[in-house]
Amino acid sequence: KGSLVPDFEAWLLSLEDASPLTRMMMVEPVMTVEDMKTIGCPALIMSGGHDLIRPEHTRLIGENIPNGEARIIPGEDHGSYISNSPKLRPILLEFFESIGY
Repeated sequence: KGSLVPDFEAWLLSLEDASPLTRMMMVEPVMTVEDMKTIGCPALIMSGGHDLIRPEHTRLIGENIPNGEARIIPGEDHGSYISNSPKLRPILLEFFESIGY
């Protein structure tokens, strides 16, 4: 049996009134793994455990950027760990310390 719920990305992009920012987030930027390997600065790639960005995509990006790191924040969605959350500060401080900042 197929899923009764359509793939979220396909559903979102099918909406005629999806915001330009939402559409951009879902289809841009178009980067290959080879492109990621050319990024020259340390990068912390984060997403929530209940994010619309899939954990495997977050890990793929973090693992392919030299000096990159992927962190998936348990129990959070796409932005809930950023706004008024005590979770972000220690994660950022740990990352900055790890890169000597």
